[in-house]
Amino acid sequence: MKIRFLFLCSFFTLTACQIGYVPIDLHHQIQSQNISLYNAELKNCTFHPQSRIVHFPMYHYPVSGNYDEIVFDQTSKSQFQLLRTILAYAPNISVFDESVTSDNFDQYFIDSLKRGHSKGTFSTLSGEKFHYSEMYKQAYTLFGNGIPMYYEHLSQEQKAYLFQFGASYTLFFLELIPEVHKVISTQDFNLVKANVRDPTTGQINDEDPNNAYWILHFREQKLREEVLKLYLNTSSNNLILIAYGANHNFSDDFLGYPFEAGTFCLNWLPRSFQITPS
Repeated sequence: MKIRFLFLCSFFTLTACQIGYVPIDLHHQIQSQNISLYNAELKNCTFHPQSRIVHFPMYHYPVSGNYDEIVFDQTSKSQFQLLRTILAYAPNISVFDESVTSDNFDQYFIDSLKRGHSKGTFSTLSGEKFHYSEMYKQAYTLFGNGIPMYYEHLSQEQKAYLFQFGASYTLFFLELIPEVHKVISTQDFNLVKANVRDPTTGQINDEDPNNAYWILHFREQKLREEVLKLYLNTSSNNLILIAYGANHNFSDDFLGYPFEAGTFCLNWLPRSFQITPS
């Protein structure tokens, strides 16, 4: 089931990948402005030292599964910037990722993948266990010798892995972070899907205004509950990083808490391409 959650969760967020709707000449703008992540300030985001809860406004694998070179480029850059940002704060960071709707992405799950590989059993399995074992194995194949310091040093295969699976999973499978926290429970996520699925076609339409409550308000409310559960019930001073779509705005959800919206994390984009969450 988790493989289904991974890909179904991504279709809600990009509304958050509005990147697919940019002007056709954006690619030329990007080339002409020589946008680069060599600059250390663009490589990762830094946050106010008193901030404890931060939204990293990421771009991720597009809802539709359709993309062009621009979408691939901007999404993989966003995920690389997220990856470097998490590493900059590790190990004193707790990551909530929008694609995660299960409690299973912790050290116990990694241990089960290790045992499966050592016994050679995963090659005979199907479904989610095989899928995640392949992600685990591929992460070590691509990044086992270290993660490049700059985006321009990534191979095309490394960019493709970040584009498809994202920074949080990459670092989790490399055991550079011990856990990825869910943003909504499996039960509540199933409730969302049940309420936004067209009863005739069985398709999920994230652009239908009638679905806005479930796709935006309900999911954001559940994220707030998950984050505050960790914030209020632990003595840890870890930075809590919310890796969630760039079009979501959590400012009102964490009033009274040491929250920071990292919209400036998008400063490597051309000015005409910037998104202001609303």
